[in-house]
Order: sequence, then C-alpha cells, then structure tokens
Amino acid sequence: MQLCLWSRARLIKFIFLLNILCWGVITHAGEFCTSGNANVNNTSISCVNGNCSSVGIKITCNSKSCQWCDANNSCENILYNGVTPISSGSINCKNGQCNYSAQNGGSSSSGNFSCKSSDTNQTNCNTVTEIPVGECQSLLELYNSSGGKNWKISTGWNQTNKPCDWYGVTCDAGHVTEINLSDDGNTSDRIFGNNLSGQIPNLNLPELTILSLWSNQLNGSIPNFSYLPNLVELDLRFNQLSGNIPKFSNLFSLQKLYLGGNQLTGSIPDFSQMFNLQELELFDNQLTNSIPNFSHLSNLRALGLHGNRLTGSIPNFSYLPNLESLLLYNNQLSGSIPDFSHLPNLQYLMLAHNRLSGSIPNFNQSRNLISIDFQDNQLSGNIPDFNHLSNLKFIDFRGNHVCKNTDINYSSWQIESVFSANNIAVTWQEQLDEFLDCSVPNFQPDIRIEPTTLIFE
Repeated sequence: MQLCLWSRARLIKFIFLLNILCWGVITHAGEFCTSGNANVNNTSISCVNGNCSSVGIKITCNSKSCQWCDANNSCENILYNGVTPISSGSINCKNGQCNYSAQNGGSSSSGNFSCKSSDTNQTNCNTVTEIPVGECQSLLELYNSSGGKNWKISTGWNQTNKPCDWYGVTCDAGHVTEINLSDDGNTSDRIFGNNLSGQIPNLNLPELTILSLWSNQLNGSIPNFSYLPNLVELDLRFNQLSGNIPKFSNLFSLQKLYLGGNQLTGSIPDFSQMFNLQELELFDNQLTNSIPNFSHLSNLRALGLHGNRLTGSIPNFSYLPNLESLLLYNNQLSGSIPDFSHLPNLQYLMLAHNRLSGSIPNFNQSRNLISIDFQDNQLSGNIPDFNHLSNLKFIDFRGNHVCKNTDINYSSWQIESVFSANNIAVTWQEQLDEFLDCSVPNFQPDIRIEPTTLIFE
C-alpha cells in the first residue's frame, strides 16, 4: 500500500488545519465530512456530500472508511474503526471519531477530526465474497429489525463488506457459524446487553451453531428458526419476548435452549424431536399447565422451569437418567414428590414454594444429591435418614408439617447454612430446632406464609 509523503511545511499546515477543524470552523462543528465551505489560513476547504478537499490534500469519507490523498494523488485508506499507520504517524478512528498523531523530525503533533457516516455507502451483499449473499442478507435483516444503529457496539455492521469481521460474528469455511450480541459485562454505562430492540427475524444461516442474544430488549414472538438446522445453542434469556414457545421442529442438533426471563405464555412443548438437548431453561416466564415428562430427551442434564405458573403433579422423569439439576420452585405444583429412583445423577432438587403434599422420599437411588430445597410446601411425616447421601450439603425443609424421628441423629449430618431472602443465615441446627419430635401428640408446627428465596453460601 503506497503511503502519503508530505513535505514538512505541508504537514505542519495540515496539522494546524485539523486542529482548526475540530474547533468547529466548518459549518457543522465536529463533523469533518459534511457539506459547506471554509477558508482557513488562506487554504480553501470545500465539503460536498461527505467529500472534503483542499489545496494539495483531499479527504473523502463514507460509512466504511476515509481516504487521505496528497497532491500527487497518493492515497491511504483510513479505517472508520481502527488504527491506520501512515508515514508521518498514525490515525486512530472509532466509529468515525478520529485522532491524528503525527511525528516528524523528532517533534510530534496531533489533531482530532471526525468522519460523518454516509448511508449511501452501506454494505452491499452482492459484492461480499466471504459468505453467501443470502447469509449476508440475513445478518442485515437482524441488524435492521433490532435497531442496529442504536446498538451499544456495532463495529462493522452495515459498514463494511467483510461480515466475518463484524462485532459478534464468527465465520468458518465460508459460512456464519456464531452470532453473539449479548451482554459485554460492562455495567458502568448502565446499559445491559448490546441494546438490541425490536423483533428477531427468522434467520437463514444454515451453518449457524450459536445464537446468543441474551440481556437485550427484544420483543415479539420467537421464530421457529426452521432455517438453522445446525444450531447447537440458542440463548434468548432476559429479553421481553412474548407468545408461545415454538416446538423448534427442525432444530435436531440443539443442545442448549435458554429462554428464561421473558414474558412467554402457554404450555411447555415436549420437544420430542430434540434428542440432543442437554440444558433447558424456561424460568421466570408465565408458562401454565402441566410439565411434560420429556421422555425423548434422554441426554437432558439440566431442567429449569422455576418462576412460572405450572400446575399438576411432578413427573418422575424416569426417561432422564442423565438429569443433574431439577429446578421447579415458585410454581403451583401439587401432589407428592416422586422418589426419582431413575435419576442416579441428580444433584440439585429445588421444589420450594409450591403446594406439594405427602411425605419426603428417602432418595435411596439418588446418592449424588448435593442440595434439597422443599421450603414452604405442605409436606408431612418424619424427616428421612439421609446418612447415605454423603454429598448432601444443603437442606431446607422449613414451612412444612414435618417432624424429627428420635431414632435418627440429624445433628451429625454435615449440612451447611442456608440464607433466606433477607440474607439471614440459618444453620441446620436452627432448622432442626423448629421441628418437633414426631412422638409429640398431634404436633402442629408453624407454617411459613411469607415466601423466601433460598440462597446458598
């Protein structure tokens, strides 16, 4: 790439010119590429439709880049986003806001200017060579339907013809394979996510494996994504999505489905065609009716349905031998608790704040249990002997009709403290002190009516 070589006098004059421009001499202060005319130090500057020129120096800017040319028409492309080295220094631009740092003969100078984006120079999918035209068009459809101009970070989107370099886009073997436009972890600006708003289009990206749009302001219904046959992970948590959950009948490869923290309604599909599903999170929505037994999802490891309006009894999930985490708290479930004898890998069983009744199973076949939370139900009978559960660390049985069997030494269990919603630690011994001995005639322990949220230390 040929570099611009300026005389020292011309360089000093241009540095001065840049500083004058950033002070707003041109009609629209702060926008170097705009329309209008100015005369600075006997040097004429003329800007028309984003093209600025002067005696000996010409700068043209659009939404993709700026071009800096000298009197001999030797030009250098200046990135709209990024650092461009030149022979006399460097130019660093971020979304068109540029800083020029020059060094010549041991002395250095700098100046600021900006390039106004021009909507007439947007991405042209017909000239894109990295990925198929249809995939490029799908990316632009997502950009336009979710308010791309207002995204927190939108580097490259609808600015360049290299979509594989766009923020959050990953390509492999000539196809888009990942899109991640979720929260960037920066909370100092009080903007969570990437500020996507609007609806999600039914994307046509046949090689896409990950679509992560969590923690934004997306609304409307969820597409069935029938043109994403290789999708492995779909994360749409913490948006404002509504309507029913699609069956996703073409997502045979899906392993992780995260739709929690939205406003979804209706029943839960059984997802019988998604044989590879390993994690299913639908928490904190407005889902109703009963829980499917998910008999076809033998690879499922985590099931989070808490914080909904689900009713009916809890299935025994006898066809889910790999299930490790079962979170069903804060619903309206009734009936007895299954013994989950077919879940040998179960570690977390959270059923608090429901309407469950009957006795507590001894979980003889679930020896990997770590946490059991049955708080605020209508359970009765004695607390079973869990000595065989050597990994058990957390128990919360408060707010039930249960009692202590005097033949069992509950105090010897190595159970850690739990924390209620008001952040007060409750030790296992303090829990035991709330329960009467089963030998006390007609015992009626107090039942909690104030809901609490269990938080583990």
